[in-house]
Amino acid sequence: MRIYIDLKNRPVSYRFLDSVHAALITGMVEAGIEACELIGEAAQNWCFAAKGYSLRGGDCLLKGVTVSAASEQIADRICVLDPRAVRVASSNGDRFDLSHGVLRKIPERLTAETREAMFMFASPFVLPEKKRGSGKTRYLNSLDGVDVDAALRRSLERRAGRPLDIVFGIDRLSLRADGMPRIVRYRRMRNGRDQMIDAFSLPVAVKGTPDAIRFAYLAGLGAKTRVGFGCPVVPH
Repeated sequence: MRIYIDLKNRPVSYRFLDSVHAALITGMVEAGIEACELIGEAAQNWCFAAKGYSLRGGDCLLKGVTVSAASEQIADRICVLDPRAVRVASSNGDRFDLSHGVLRKIPERLTAETREAMFMFASPFVLPEKKRGSGKTRYLNSLDGVDVDAALRRSLERRAGRPLDIVFGIDRLSLRADGMPRIVRYRRMRNGRDQMIDAFSLPVAVKGTPDAIRFAYLAGLGAKTRVGFGCPVVPH
């Protein structure tokens, strides 16, 4: 299940992607979804994408939000999500609600026979650096020399809890033309600094079983999918 909250008639501004996440959690809990299904170690598989563009000075204009759920528990409830309940008043300064949004169901883009697809990204995907010891997680700022197939498949299989018959590929021309990261202002940290995350948005070819491709499409790709990264779309 995928839904879209359309804000084209009344866009709202925000500064941190984390605020959009917090507002969605509020709305989804009011729609009857348990908080533990949305956040934390036991969370179900879902992702979202904030549609809009950056403004001068660091703010962003939100024109719509896509919410995608690979979990049946979440999918059953997001179709009755009330945009008026999607709101936030955060200590980071972001304050907004999506009361003027219109909820729309997104038509299915994949069929039961789909074994190949091209994914674009409504929200850019993030790949973590290989961890050394117990240090904090850092994220790649370049795809040079990176086995993207292995990286995307590893994170997807971890969230699926099983091996998946799926492979990912990025052609060299796309890598050269669109391989630079997009810097996303994610959240305000306790030390008062803004956490910026490098993320990538370039076409990814996908081959595999229909179930695996559909799971990747609904659950998202890469790291931090539940907080607004890695939401794929299939071009018309």
